[in-house]
Amino acid sequence: MRTDPSPTPSDRPPTTRRGPGRPARGTSPLDRNQLLAVSARAFATGYASTSVRAIARELGVSQAAVQHHAPTKDALLRAVIDGFMVPRLAAARRQLDVLDPDDGDPAESLRRMIRWRIGTLAEHAGLVVAILADTSPGADGRREHLLARLLPAADAGMRSLRGLEQRGAVRPVDPSTLTAIAMLALPAAATSWHHLAVTGVPQRSFEEFLDAFSDLLTYGLLPR
Repeated sequence: MRTDPSPTPSDRPPTTRRGPGRPARGTSPLDRNQLLAVSARAFATGYASTSVRAIARELGVSQAAVQHHAPTKDALLRAVIDGFMVPRLAAARRQLDVLDPDDGDPAESLRRMIRWRIGTLAEHAGLVVAILADTSPGADGRREHLLARLLPAADAGMRSLRGLEQRGAVRPVDPSTLTAIAMLALPAAATSWHHLAVTGVPQRSFEEFLDAFSDLLTYGLLPR
């Protein structure tokens, strides 16, 4: 005879349904910044190969928890651009706004600010390249979204450099050259730097490359 029978339905505690995207009871809510950082790394490998399910698995949450913040993969990528990439680039650009050529060594100040900016660009280089080179369905819309967010920041950076130019701190700046460097040359270098190993050329670390690249830009911009 069973002395410990299973509880009847009336004895069982009530079950509460979780709404879409809500974490299970006893788990921490999904941090949006962490979600965007992990998603940025994932999308840098290619939009088509990125899976929302895999992102959720890496974060240790349900797919519904991710979709609570962004209902689709396309929406998640746009959130990465708007909420993760652009704010970091804007913070780096603001450093140019506070540059005072009369405060100490203008060359060193300019170098420091450019190093910070291109370091931020390089941090997101894989993502930029992946979006620009994407050919999967809907790629045109995602590319337009990226450019719509990046170009105003590039224009604002150019205005900062124009102000420095008017104060005699830098030489005249060609917008097309700097835009090509920032959006094409630098991302390409960042994502393919490891390939130098097969050329036999002595390879520096990528951090050393950014320092050298900053020097090229800085001293090229200084008045001759």
